[in-house]
Amino acid sequence: MKYLITITLFLISSHSTSAQTNIQAIDSSTDVLKSKIYFGIPLDPTNSAIVKLVIDTSLGRFFCTGTLIARRKVLTAAHCLSGTNITSVGVEFSGVDYIFASSSRIAPNYDSTTNTNDAAILTLSRNAPAQIKPFAISRKKPRRGSLLLVYGYGLDENGNVGQFKGAAMTATSINSTKIFAYGGVTNAYGNACQGDSGGPGIMQYKSGRQTKYGLVGITSYGSANCFNLDNVFTSVFSPKVSRFIRKYGR
Repeated sequence: MKYLITITLFLISSHSTSAQTNIQAIDSSTDVLKSKIYFGIPLDPTNSAIVKLVIDTSLGRFFCTGTLIARRKVLTAAHCLSGTNITSVGVEFSGVDYIFASSSRIAPNYDSTTNTNDAAILTLSRNAPAQIKPFAISRKKPRRGSLLLVYGYGLDENGNVGQFKGAAMTATSINSTKIFAYGGVTNAYGNACQGDSGGPGIMQYKSGRQTKYGLVGITSYGSANCFNLDNVFTSVFSPKVSRFIRKYGR
């Protein structure tokens, strides 16, 4: 049984706390690999391009995750924004700076039945904080066995939501539109859960002598219990999603 990773509604606000560590320079350090979205520890969101989306609807409030890809553009999952009863979407930077979205656009080829092309872009009402650098789309595609780092503000094993966490996953299968990856709950790995939808799947790769990190996927859906099936990411290399990001993500 699969689920869209945003299906749980939360009727009260939950705010993450900020500290001093800069997570903008994502790396594969011990801290990153030991922190997990499900079965893990919080990370510090200060100056991170990975943001919490606070979505208010006529039914209550729920959370998704997104990634700043331009000064006023946030990439997320289409299913986070496809409801007709949404009244506002706020984007929380560094756990403290709150900017409302002025508009949203869902990928035109999004299929809510198969979750194909599950991508959307928010336009902010003002520029993101100057110290936060937009995150780049990867120049290289992942392969089966690639290590992916996934981040989000979703549900953890203690029932908490809204804290910034990260996990390492291994890509198990890739097709033209989706990336399948599994982390489990042991060693240095974890899985995405409700509220992590729209967050980035990030891959480390070499460019000459430099180690770089690039966004390769958008968290879409996974198993109902958050750990016994693959997580599924919308591939940013899908032709339709790639065109959508190039056209509206600048």
